[in-house]
Amino acid sequence: MVGQQKFFGVNMNFLVSLLDKARNLYNNFVAPSYTDLENTFVSVVKALEQTPMKGSYWICGGVLLGYARGGCLLKYDTDIDFHYWKEDKDKMEETWEILPKFGFKQSKISRNNNGEPTQYIFKNGRVKIEFFLAWREAEKISWYCYTTKHINRPSRQFLNQIPDLKISEVKWYGVLVRKPVDHDLYLTSLYGDWRVPAKGYFYYFDSKAIVACEPWRNEK
Repeated sequence: MVGQQKFFGVNMNFLVSLLDKARNLYNNFVAPSYTDLENTFVSVVKALEQTPMKGSYWICGGVLLGYARGGCLLKYDTDIDFHYWKEDKDKMEETWEILPKFGFKQSKISRNNNGEPTQYIFKNGRVKIEFFLAWREAEKISWYCYTTKHINRPSRQFLNQIPDLKISEVKWYGVLVRKPVDHDLYLTSLYGDWRVPAKGYFYYFDSKAIVACEPWRNEK
């Protein structure tokens, strides 16, 4: 059909439909329970407060979306997303060695095409906890994310950018966390109309923050 986008020769709508079905299967049979997600969020925040990263990380992505949309973590989410600043990378390296003492399993460190570690991933049971390095430059906040090689999906490195934002502290789920003061600006820059749940959202297709994409050479 004329005008339909394709991804490596596959109709985009068809591909998104398949991915959506695959995610539903995952959520039904593999994804963590909502109770596990909430408990892990609280426990990892409490653990982080006993590491060099205390006060140096902030909620982002789906976690911030849940905070803004309903005041709780998203029911269908499967991971917990944080940002940390580039100037705190040494603190993050230390925390990588400390968090396992609190029961969080080291999972993966992703490095960008320059070889710099920009994403630290831990697991607590079925819950994934991700820390994305962010930096300020030219009145923007930037960070990298990645896709791993899969059927009809090559390894890709994505550069994301949103307007610069101030960060403040709030109490949520009984613990102190940090978040963008203007979370509406952050979420609009990332999701567009974030107040309306989007069926079949995939960050590597739908994110409004992606400004550059290239092959990811450091996938391991």
